[in-house]
Amino acid sequence: MDFQMSMQPRLFVFMCLIVMLQSSSLLMAQPRPDGRRFTDIEVHEQFDADGDDRLDREERQKAIEFLATREDQRRERGPRGGRGPAQGERPVMNANSTAVGSDDVVHYTDKDLYDPEALHTLFLEFPDQDWHEELVAFHGTDAEVPAKLMLDGKLIGEVGVTYRGNTSFDHPLKKSFGVSVDAYDDDLRLKGYRTLNLLNANGDSSMMREVLFSNIAGDYMPAVKANFVKVVVNGMYLGVYGNVQQINKDFTKEHYGSRKGVRWKVPPDFGGDGALRYLGEDPEPYKQSYELKTGSADDKDWEDLIEVCRILKETPDEKLKDTLPKYLDVDEVIWFLALDNVFMDSDGYYSRGSDYYVYKDKKGIFHLLHYDNNEVLGSGRGRGGRGGGPDGPRGRGDRGGPGGPGGPGGRGGFGPPPWEEDWRDGDGGPPPEEGRRRRGPDGPDQGRPERGRPGGFGAPVEEDGRGQQGRGNRDRPEFDDRPGGDVGGRGGRGGRGGRGGRGGRGGRGGRGGGGGGITQDPLVSKDDLDTRPVVARILAVEEWRTLYLDRVRLLADEALSWEKLNSRIGPWRTLIIEEVDADPFLQGREPFERSLDGSEQSIKQVAEARQKFLLEHASLKPEENTQTKE
Repeated sequence: MDFQMSMQPRLFVFMCLIVMLQSSSLLMAQPRPDGRRFTDIEVHEQFDADGDDRLDREERQKAIEFLATREDQRRERGPRGGRGPAQGERPVMNANSTAVGSDDVVHYTDKDLYDPEALHTLFLEFPDQDWHEELVAFHGTDAEVPAKLMLDGKLIGEVGVTYRGNTSFDHPLKKSFGVSVDAYDDDLRLKGYRTLNLLNANGDSSMMREVLFSNIAGDYMPAVKANFVKVVVNGMYLGVYGNVQQINKDFTKEHYGSRKGVRWKVPPDFGGDGALRYLGEDPEPYKQSYELKTGSADDKDWEDLIEVCRILKETPDEKLKDTLPKYLDVDEVIWFLALDNVFMDSDGYYSRGSDYYVYKDKKGIFHLLHYDNNEVLGSGRGRGGRGGGPDGPRGRGDRGGPGGPGGPGGRGGFGPPPWEEDWRDGDGGPPPEEGRRRRGPDGPDQGRPERGRPGGFGAPVEEDGRGQQGRGNRDRPEFDDRPGGDVGGRGGRGGRGGRGGRGGRGGRGGRGGGGGGITQDPLVSKDDLDTRPVVARILAVEEWRTLYLDRVRLLADEALSWEKLNSRIGPWRTLIIEEVDADPFLQGREPFERSLDGSEQSIKQVAEARQKFLLEHASLKPEENTQTKE
């Protein structure tokens, strides 16, 4: 009796906490009152008093004072439910940080920014010592903090800097950075690039998964470039970061031959409405799930997106083969799906119908592109699909949540590996024809053309059409060219019409249904037309289904081989191991090594287990491929 009475107050407190957490999560996931879900809090234009398209120190201070009074700022950044501005100690005050100067680093003279063999050092020099507090205050806004940028000790110029990310901003002391190289000079580039995404590998002790997957995916389809860099801020070493290319006009020029077209990002959304589901003809529901990244887009572009969704939903199976390629790059999409499934991206299309890019090229053909891939190969936290609940106490979605992408019954959804008992935080048209085609299992016509990137990378494409206007009135780059957040993504400035918006913070959900992780079926979601229409329609055409299974088998046999994986990981391990030791925010090399090949959750063990499962799966036996259609 006494025990029951003593438990009652605790139970009451616990229930109150649950209600508060649920309410907070719901608030954070709601659109703004004006209906714009994906937008920064706009302060730049309001506080740029002298109209020079930059916020000086006094202007930034006034903006910070204003932000402190904003109700939506407090709601989105308050206690967690909140992200109070005090995001831990200032990084440069970390007792383990060491001073690093230009003479202390390797000076590369002939290496591309994303050369996998290079470990460039990026120096950021802020004029004020409270740069960390400013970056925290402006997180979730359209304001950037100016800093001087050097590459390997060579001065590049003044750039705009932000803290980026969602959960990767909330929890770790080691923050991810977005750098707009052309923030204050339209013509400024860093080895041909104008945007930097410097990622902290949140939750991945190996530091490898994002960089590894991006390089592997690039062998088969258009994918972002990625490598490792060191970051030094105001003379203090902040550690090793993933250096990941931005999906912007330069990216589409490089891979699709044109800077034209329209891009959408699909931020996290456990409702799965961004999975190219048909939601009717009203564009408003789509605008809540797809973040437009191209400022020149118009109503016709939204109509085209809706039409693709309708075609996926309503086209009879017998007409798919003739109809769908008029709207979707089917060959590329098959690679997209095969890579997502094989590498178990718990932040991907299969797992939750989000965390990818949609690109409509100038000919009106749609493409799907991977991004935010730090949770492949068992690195994920078990994100679910449809039906996921609000944030649990750990803030990443707890274990509940009915059903995965496979719908009721939980067929699909990438949960954590079976052994993982805890969440782990810690122009358009075809591509160029030059070069031989990637050889698929049944001949050279099965793959994508290689793109002439020695070692997986190539020279950056020079940008065309640069602005020539004066500093005070120049047009800004479209907001797709600003550094992207790992969840909502950071938008940029949309030109004279106003500044672009930041990606929204989609709600987090629960764990997906059974059958995820290592034992994820290659044919998961084949019948889930309502929830994963791209998978269902691709697998509904026998020829495409066979090609998909051939590519899954190829990836399992080739890309998942530890010998092949380690041929990439090994040189990177050697390249960064000493820097991992010196990284003030990491715990030394032991967790790093263990996450590579020294534990059941390591990349090696997960890849080997996944490879074994796939190669033994009946649907991947060549003689079975034509017998799997029910």
